[in-house]
Amino acid sequence: MPGILPANLKVQMKDLIGLETDLIYLLKNKDLAKRIEETQDWQQCIRLFLEDYSSSLSEVSCFSSGNSRQQLAGYLKDIIISTMGSIKIQELSEKTGYSARYINMLFEQYIGFSPKTFERIMKFQNAINLINYHQEEHLTRVGMEAGYFDQAHFIREFKKHTAMTPAEYRKLIRKHSYLQRLSIDSA
Repeated sequence: MPGILPANLKVQMKDLIGLETDLIYLLKNKDLAKRIEETQDWQQCIRLFLEDYSSSLSEVSCFSSGNSRQQLAGYLKDIIISTMGSIKIQELSEKTGYSARYINMLFEQYIGFSPKTFERIMKFQNAINLINYHQEEHLTRVGMEAGYFDQAHFIREFKKHTAMTPAEYRKLIRKHSYLQRLSIDSA
């Protein structure tokens, strides 16, 4: 689940943003890192990590009963996810009765960055999914469906995240048969 700091990580969310570090330094469960390292099958590595990650969510998560501030951060994060980044911070403030400043502080503490940044990420992920799964859809329409005001805004934000235009991205995924390569065995 995006935005939830699992109990198996021994850092704060905001300290992970923009960093590249070895998994071994972040995990409390050093045995998990060793099991992942010894596994030759990539799918099994994913399963091992997800099993540990899922079980740790019940220990410390935005949905645990202990921390109401953390629960509120999780609730706000879920609203942004459900609206694919199309909700404004002022709307979150009105919906919850908390000030925009307080909401920003909660996000920084529990999610790792501002709600505005999270909204942009969700909007961008929505655009990526629309391009990936609706490859014949006109890109201007994709941008509008993803919540961008106009094509220039869509292209600018897309380039900020990928260093390429939406058209270049679409051409790349078609060239490499991207959708046919996206199969993760869920067994």
